Amino acid sequence: MLVVSLDAIEDQYFALSYAWGDAKARKPITINGHERMVTVNLEAFLHEWRNGAVREDRPEIYDTYFWIDAICINQEDKSERASQVNLMSKIYPSARAAMCWLGQGSRSCEYGLEAIVRLGDHVQSFLDEDNPTDYLTKEAWPEEFYLEDDSAAGTYQNVAWNGMQNLFAVEYWVRAWIQQEFALAKTVIFKYGRAVALLSHMRYVWKWWKGFEHQVRPEFISHSLWRKLAKTPFRHLLGMEDHLQRLEFLKLTSRDHTVMETTDLAFFTLYTALRVVQATDPRDMLYSLLGVMKLGIQANYELTVEDVYYQFATT
Repeated sequence: MLVVSLDAIEDQYFALSYAWGDAKARKPITINGHERMVTVNLEAFLHEWRNGAVREDRPEIYDTYFWIDAICINQEDKSERASQVNLMSKIYPSARAAMCWLGQGSRSCEYGLEAIVRLGDHVQSFLDEDNPTDYLTKEAWPEEFYLEDDSAAGTYQNVAWNGMQNLFAVEYWVRAWIQQEFALAKTVIFKYGRAVALLSHMRYVWKWWKGFEHQVRPEFISHSLWRKLAKTPFRHLLGMEDHLQRLEFLKLTSRDHTVMETTDLAFFTLYTALRVVQATDPRDMLYSLLGVMKLGIQANYELTVEDVYYQFATT
């Protein structure tokens, strides 16, 4: 563990984004010769990062430092927590990338992330965004996404869709903090087990999906698979791309203002943000947006939940 200035280490570290999970379930790690207890999910990431076989495939992303909230912030010190939250608008943009740890332990989820990479690369190389009809052609669909296998266990008779469904059901996706982490970071890298993908892969998949949403079923896709895709439980993630674009726009337009712009876009974005995510601490529903939206408040964990929301409403 090193103590450094953000200015001195810009682009030389990853900012870890992850779900804490059960805060009471802890495992020991050793930092600079001292034992420290961390959440089970964080310990799993650190173990996988150090020992993962993917290191051999992507060695360039392993030789770097990490900023990790549970280690770099004294969580028992409310003042320190607040000061670090107020620095998020610098911590994530200064990082080489946001490393998003989705978890481990499910081969289906791992396959789902691998499938997203393959589909994202395919979409990027093939589809014409100005010609939506392309989304309904057989060439636009890799075989693994429309062939069915009766032995596949899950909602779909398709391993790729089952994997994606399971991946998007993990706790990570409802974290309030992921909104500004995605919007602020130069690059976003997702990792589940040993599988690695980029936010660009996700965005191409979301665009691809939206391209055939509400369209007539193509002949090469079975009725049963098409019906299930229309009812998929992770449809809410289709709005993530639009939401990210709004956050990124507000991040740019709010830099010269002391409070949030009183525009329909700003209030709609705030409403969407509060509706689609969760936070263990209700104050973080607002604090998790301070890096991209000027809400007229500063993080302060000495204030009660009621005081924080009153302060926001009356600013």
